[in-house]
Amino acid sequence: MGIINRFKRLILQSKDKSTKELFDSLLTVLSNPEDAFAYVRTLSLVDESQPNPIIDSIFENLKLHLKVISGEIEQAEILDVLFQLNQSWDILSYELENQDMHKEAKIAEMFKHLTANVIEVLTLQKNTPFRLARCAEIAEEFHETNLLKSFCYTTGVSFLEFSSLVQDDITKKSFLEEAIHYHKLALSFSEDIDEAYALNSNSLGIIHLQLSELEEDSFQKIDLIKTAINSLKESVDAAIFLSDVEKIEDFAISVTHAYSKLVALETSKETKKEAYLEMIKYYQKTLDISKTRHDINAQVEYEYSIGSIYLYLAGIEVEVKKRIGHISAAELHFQAVTEIARENKQLEGLQDYLKGLEEFGYSLFLEIVETEPTIEGKKILLEKLIKIRKNTFQINSELESSDIQDLMQESKVISEMYEKLTNMHVNLDAKSTTLRNAVEFQSKSLEYALELRDLNEVRERSNALSNLLEWLITVESNISVIQELLTKAIQAFRNLLSITKTMSDKKMEELSYCTLALLLRVLAENELNSEEQISKMNKALNFSSEGLKKAIENNDIHAVTRNYLVMGTILTDLLTTTDQLEKRNLYAKAKNCLFESLKLSFSIKDDDISKKCYQALAKLSLSFSQDVELQEKLEIIEEALGYWDKAAEIAFKLNDFVVLPKYSFASGKCWFDYAKLEPDPRIQSNYCSNALQKFDETITYGRRLGNTDIILKASSIMLDIMSFENKILLENKTHLRTFKID
Repeated sequence: MGIINRFKRLILQSKDKSTKELFDSLLTVLSNPEDAFAYVRTLSLVDESQPNPIIDSIFENLKLHLKVISGEIEQAEILDVLFQLNQSWDILSYELENQDMHKEAKIAEMFKHLTANVIEVLTLQKNTPFRLARCAEIAEEFHETNLLKSFCYTTGVSFLEFSSLVQDDITKKSFLEEAIHYHKLALSFSEDIDEAYALNSNSLGIIHLQLSELEEDSFQKIDLIKTAINSLKESVDAAIFLSDVEKIEDFAISVTHAYSKLVALETSKETKKEAYLEMIKYYQKTLDISKTRHDINAQVEYEYSIGSIYLYLAGIEVEVKKRIGHISAAELHFQAVTEIARENKQLEGLQDYLKGLEEFGYSLFLEIVETEPTIEGKKILLEKLIKIRKNTFQINSELESSDIQDLMQESKVISEMYEKLTNMHVNLDAKSTTLRNAVEFQSKSLEYALELRDLNEVRERSNALSNLLEWLITVESNISVIQELLTKAIQAFRNLLSITKTMSDKKMEELSYCTLALLLRVLAENELNSEEQISKMNKALNFSSEGLKKAIENNDIHAVTRNYLVMGTILTDLLTTTDQLEKRNLYAKAKNCLFESLKLSFSIKDDDISKKCYQALAKLSLSFSQDVELQEKLEIIEEALGYWDKAAEIAFKLNDFVVLPKYSFASGKCWFDYAKLEPDPRIQSNYCSNALQKFDETITYGRRLGNTDIILKASSIMLDIMSFENKILLENKTHLRTFKID
């Protein structure tokens, strides 16, 4: 009972002690209900000669409150209890007006604090929104403005919390509307911008967002989200006014989330643009704050988010300059992510961001590329995408924890993007550059596949690399570059062949043999030393032979088709290295191989191989025609002309404008050679006209590709044809032909 005596002494010495001290002591004693009972009894015995009915009233009410606290009174009775408490206060106030008693005044002051304390305990013990709402009413009746503001805010928060526990949408909506009411009420008591103003504005925004999710009407939903955005923005402004950095960041993030909901519903592109720009503005606030507090994780998150929003903006922007501007901005923020990553390789969740950057950036960028109306625009966008993905790939490859499977896939994707970019270029130098990059990343992908010993991936990567190298050879004009690339590739495929033999993978062996044959054949074609050239050709032929055997063993019709083509091409090259007798034999073998490949390409409907077969047959015919009699020569050249036409027809169907000028040039040259061999002047003139037509096509295609070299060559031969034809016309006394070259 020592504590009770202490309170008794404090009351008796009330002239010297502050109300606050009494209040603080009361808070302590209220932690124990028995002490509280005893304490109030002590108050009633202060003046034992005159028991006071007011003290008894306080005691009775306190008993009720203690029962509420201890849970003895059901929730339904709580409001009645609080109402009785308020009535008691009214009675006490009235009594005090008619009595000038220091003791009763002190007790009344304590009772006022006791009331507030009981309310506080109630909120802690059974924190229901309805009880809090009643607490707010009591605070209002006591004219406790600060307490009222506090309870209004707490009540609003409680209604919001309880709404998440309710399954019924109608009740949920009702709770949210009550929450709005109390937060607005709290705001009405805020005369200045203070913390309460910031908190209530933020809560109002969050509640309106919750309400929008319950609204079925899309227009009403959008209105609610816009209302939420306004409230959330006010909370950010308040936090800025208060210089509360933590709240600025938290509230600004809420604004960006609200805008994300708005853009998901909005159909107007202009409104979406405005929303995206506002999102960027508020994310920028959070980014600036994260930089000042050196929070690397937050910086990565915000840089990534801003970059993503710029991509979305680019996706809906029609104006090309603005679109490119948004892409450039996204690129800068994604670059920031990779730079932070490069300097902080142990950053938590770093790989998740890089992975998200790859996947998100890839899908969205490609979507933008597809919708971009101009080829130049597509190229710029794709180049930026490649740059971003190369950066993330580089960092991933440096991380010890990186998954090799992911690295293999990413290098493959980058190679495919370079391939896509190559198709957009018309300039041969540009094509060559992007193809070299495609080869580089496809080679990396193959290395990872080999490291994983994933046979399917090894097979796919090898096949893709083989096709890229074959393509590169057709567009690269620098012989030294070709030789360097081929030498590296040959070594890589030799290593691959050794590995696939240990794996007992016959399909991979076939592909390795075929690719080696193809690469060696091209390397030999660019070899200046004749002995070395023949040696490489023979090696290529041996590899091709092995590849064909494996393809037949595997019963792989596609592989058989490909190997017959490669073998026929190599045999064609060997024609120039043998005597006349052997040449005819080689010609027959080569022609047989190429016709086999052509026949099979028709059955598997592979237009690309069919095109290459016709091209190879034309070259074979022209090569063999050099050392035969005139009549046979004319027949073979006529065959070649037919092959060139067929090859060009398929190339046009495939939109392969890289080879079209080459085919037109070769066909024109054939017609001119044919004309020079033909004795009949009239037929000669017709052949010259055909040749000129083909060279005119060559120049047209050449201009489209920016291939100056082939344009000059075609123009030069056209002048020769014009001169030759005029000579024929003079000799036969007919009109001269004039020809103008642009």
